[in-house]
Formats: sequence, C-alpha cells, structure tokens
Amino acid sequence: MCEPYCEKNDAFFAVMDLLDNNSTNFDVTYPTTYILGHQILLANNFYGVVTEKSSRKMSAFTSVMIRLYLTNNELQPMIDFEEQLTQLIYDSGRYNLLSGHVGSDNIVEKEVKKLGTSTAPYLGLSLILLCGFLMICSLRILIVSVQKL
Repeated sequence: MCEPYCEKNDAFFAVMDLLDNNSTNFDVTYPTTYILGHQILLANNFYGVVTEKSSRKMSAFTSVMIRLYLTNNELQPMIDFEEQLTQLIYDSGRYNLLSGHVGSDNIVEKEVKKLGTSTAPYLGLSLILLCGFLMICSLRILIVSVQKL
C-alpha cells in the first residue's frame, strides 16, 4: 500500500526505539549510524544535531522531519487528508509544545494562486506609478538641460 515509500522514516523510528529503551548497546552516530550491521542514514530525518567531536555520537537534536507520502488512485482523498492535516497542525491548537509544518505541491499551488489573485489588482497601479515616476524624472532632466542653454 505504501510502495515505494514504505521505508522513508524507518531511521527515525529505529533511533526513537533505541532512545526509548535506553539501549546502551548502540552508539547513534550522525549523519549515518550502524544498527545490527546495517548502515542507516539519519540526515534525512534529524536536524540541528549536536555530536561529540571525537566519536560523532549524536547527543542532541532540535528538529525531526517525518515525511508522509500519500498514494491513491484518486486525488480527492489525498487533498482531503492534506487539508485536515494542515488544519490540525496550524489551526487546532492541540499541540502547543510542538512546532509543525506542512508542505506539498498542492499547498504551494494554492498559495501561489492566492498570492496572484490578491496582488493582481495592484499590478496596474504599480505600472502607472512607475510611468509617472519616469515622466517626472525625464521632465526634470529636460528642464535642467533647457536652463543651462
């Protein structure tokens, strides 16, 4: 169901399991770590990482990015999910201690359309003001050159 995106957040969940279990058998290094002999890239999920200089062992991090990849034969259920997730993160006020952000092609498209429709009426006004400014500057130069004669 999640193919081909099933393993995108596995590194994050593996590290969280290690930290939850207070496991001391593993040193979590950054940007890659080895868990049970497998190299796992942590740089895609963890940001603002503080490491120990000599061992690259991760001692703290400030941000985590969890990627959600939606796959469906129809577009509308994914748009509905995205709208509900956006409302939950930004408008619900349920998670005051967490700072979340949502981004997708659909959200960017909506914002660009919104920005375009809200600023389009001012485009004509800005062109008129620009032309007026150019005319005033041209007349000023013309007046100065006539006075020199």
